Amino acid sequence: MSVSKGVRKREVRQTTISRSESDPVREQMRTKVQSDEGKAIYRMRKAIVEPAWGEMKEIQGFRQFHLRGESKVAGEFVLLALSYNLRKFHSAKYPKKPRSTNGRSLPKNKKMRDKMDNWVRN
Repeated sequence: MSVSKGVRKREVRQTTISRSESDPVREQMRTKVQSDEGKAIYRMRKAIVEPAWGEMKEIQGFRQFHLRGESKVAGEFVLLALSYNLRKFHSAKYPKKPRSTNGRSLPKNKKMRDKMDNWVRN
């Protein structure tokens, strides 16, 4: 088998971490999460953290980091968070104009709006 110039073979190293159900760290976290205070914190997480990640994944199309290394991934995440926050600020400052019930934009002219509403109703 010939290898062309510039192409290198790389070994893939995998690390496997296994923990038992009775691991003290797992038990400690399970106890913490199942407490009343832990449940209240996780309830808040649903309202604060999850929508942001959902929007980053669905609207911005973010599925995985493209760079390697902790510092590069941190930089990529900062850009992702910055773009998310800019989108929020932009939508707060310039909200979308209301649309009619059939999905078309409403005309600015009142006379035209009335004609359009009559046409949609009939």
